[in-house]
Amino acid sequence: MKIILMRHGKPEMDLNAIRKIRMSPHEMGQIIRDYENSELNCQQQIPTDSNDIANQCDVFFASELVRAQSSIMMLDKPSDVIYNSCFNESNLPYQNWRSPKFTFFTWAILFRIAWMLGFNKNGESIKSGQERAQIAATKLINHTSSDQNTLLLGHGIMNRLVAKQLKQNAWRQTYNSGNGYWSYVVFEK
Repeated sequence: MKIILMRHGKPEMDLNAIRKIRMSPHEMGQIIRDYENSELNCQQQIPTDSNDIANQCDVFFASELVRAQSSIMMLDKPSDVIYNSCFNESNLPYQNWRSPKFTFFTWAILFRIAWMLGFNKNGESIKSGQERAQIAATKLINHTSSDQNTLLLGHGIMNRLVAKQLKQNAWRQTYNSGNGYWSYVVFEK
């Protein structure tokens, strides 16, 4: 019995291409909104190990965001995938200021640290994200039986929050393929 938390595939919007561009927090907000609605890059190949682990699963969950739904379709999974907003990414908060201008990468780090300390303007609070992660973990646990493996196709931050909840429910992490697109973490009971 396994629960696999997999990150979505590479979106069409390439954040690495803009990581050194200087922008205001207000401009950063537009990029965050655009990324949340970004389609998948159709030119990518699913890593063999990610495809193989997905093929070992019987029950499939996914976030309601486009990049997660498109990732499930790329994996060619059944139509009875359970989509739920509790698996959606916890949006990065940001300010509406027009200055100062820092790189996208700098703002991303500053706003994520601020989020961990309670900042949530234009985004979700860490407390709300943690509460959703608890709901998400409960859904995954309740749908996993001794003869079935469950896969969640989700997002980087939310998958980490769900992983923490699984560990608190006596699931142990047995494998971690990293943090990139199509990466996954395996939990076993």
